[in-house]
Formats: sequence, structure tokens, C-alpha cells
Amino acid sequence: MINEQENNSELLQNENLKTNSNDNSDKKLPLIAKEKLLEAGVQFGHKTQRWNPAMKPFIHGEKNGTHIINLNKVNASLNVAYNAINKIAAKGGKVLFVGTNKHSKKTIKENSLRVKTFYVNERWLGGTLTNFKTIQNSVRRLRYLEKLEKDNFAGYTKKEAVKLQKELDKAESMLGGIKFMRRLPDAIFVTSVSDERIVIKEADKLQIPVIGIVDTNCNPRDVKIPIFANDDANKSISLITTIIADAIADAKGEERKAAFLDKDAVEFIGLEKSTYRKTNFRNASFEQNSDQRQKDQRSYNQNYKNRTNLKREKVDRKF
Repeated sequence: MINEQENNSELLQNENLKTNSNDNSDKKLPLIAKEKLLEAGVQFGHKTQRWNPAMKPFIHGEKNGTHIINLNKVNASLNVAYNAINKIAAKGGKVLFVGTNKHSKKTIKENSLRVKTFYVNERWLGGTLTNFKTIQNSVRRLRYLEKLEKDNFAGYTKKEAVKLQKELDKAESMLGGIKFMRRLPDAIFVTSVSDERIVIKEADKLQIPVIGIVDTNCNPRDVKIPIFANDDANKSISLITTIIADAIADAKGEERKAAFLDKDAVEFIGLEKSTYRKTNFRNASFEQNSDQRQKDQRSYNQNYKNRTNLKREKVDRKF
């Protein structure tokens, strides 16, 4: 299990650092027309005052006080995520889908059931990954309750049956999507990096790679493979989740719902092939202008100096 996860982690790292190679014969491109992205509102970020500076290379501009995400970056990051998930699924690996906010619950469940993968769309139970054995005890209790329900809770009083039914309903909502997950997943997809921080922390401890939607208020370095997009709109999350699920469907030889593979369509969506080949999210994309870095450092040093002087003045007054 550990070796398999290490292999998948290495695979995702390679996908992250080398989004393209000279040989494109087996490269799978989920090319989505800009019109579809615009229709889903994928480009809308958060208010400018809430932004994370690490997202600067992926922001096109701002409109009415809201950051606009670069659609070419959206497409490029989707390509990387799609290819990585597709390769893991093709090798028989399992992907866990997680989306617990109100915008994600429906699409997470629908797409997970469509491609027969695991999911969590209600509150994340702490220790689901790091305390997996204990969670499995809860899953066994869920299965036991399901057997009792099939027998109409035979041997129990009406009051006891009602109590057991409530316990079953709660357990099903919390654990229903992972009740057949016998081992830890090989990768995790989250619909919001900001909302699923506990999931990401647990995955990091176990070295399980995470693919996640990163909005303008997030740090793209928090996940192995970021997908730059709006994480607060139903249509945006639904489109991206459908594409990620399509990567699994494609690996199984099943029909895709949103992604379409057409190398000739690259220029149609405004993503030049040369740009796609050179995309490097982990290194080049996060590089800032050296002058700007120096300016930021000088500003930080000055602020630190001012705070230090203020503390010294307060201490002097006391004595």
C-alpha cells in the first residue's frame, strides 16, 4: 500500500513539474472552450482585498473590485489534473472526492456515483485518513445497521427501531460515500482548498497527493496539483468536478460528460501549444519579479523595524 501511494505521489509530482513532453501521442487534453468556462463563471475570484499574493501569476486582472482568473491558466491546470487522475485510475488506483460546502455536495455525489469512486460530501470526520482503523469500526457499525434495516429491525421495539433508524441515517450521510473504501485512497480531489484544510493536512501527513480547486484567496502551494478556478459557484465547481470525474471515466473506457479530447482544438480555446508545453506550476509559475521581491522585502523589514521600536518605547515607559 505504501509503495503504491509513493508511486502515485511520484506520478503526480512528475505531472506537476512536467506538464508536457515531446511525445504527445498519449497526452490526454480535456480542452474546454472559453465560452463554457465563462458560462460557468470559472474566472471569477474573490474581492481584491482578500487575495493571496501567491496567486498573482494566475490572475488576469480585476473588475469591479473582484479578481479575474486567467482562463489560459485554468485550462492548463485542468490539463495537468486530468492527466494525473487519468493515469492513476488507469493503473487501478482509487481517488477520493471531497466537497463539503453547499456548492459542492450535489455534484460531488453525482459524479462519484457515476464513475464509481469514493466521496465525502458532508462534514469531514477528523481522522478519516490518519485514524483510518477507527473510522473502519464506524463503517462496520453502519453495515450492521443496514442489515438490521433490511430485516425491518426484527426483534426490536418500535422505539428502539426509530432510534436505530436515526443512527443509520446519520451514519449513512457521513460515511456512505466511503463505506466500501477498504484502504487509503491513492489521491484526493477537493472542491475548495480553503474549505478542506483538515483533509489536506491529513493527506500531507500520509503523503497522499491532493488535487484541489484554488481560488484567488488561496495558496496554490498547499496542494500537489492546483486547479485555478472559482470555488464559490455551483456551475464552476460542477464543471470542474465533472471533468475530473471524466478522467476516471476515460481510464475505464466509459463515456465522458464534459471533457473532450481534440488536439486541434488547442488554439480554439486560446491556449497555444508552445505555452502548454512550457507550463511549469511548481517552479516557473511561482517566480516573482526580482525587483518586486526586493521591494516587498524592504517593506517587510521597515514594518518589522517600526514594530520593534514601538515595543522598545513601551518597555522604556514602564521603567
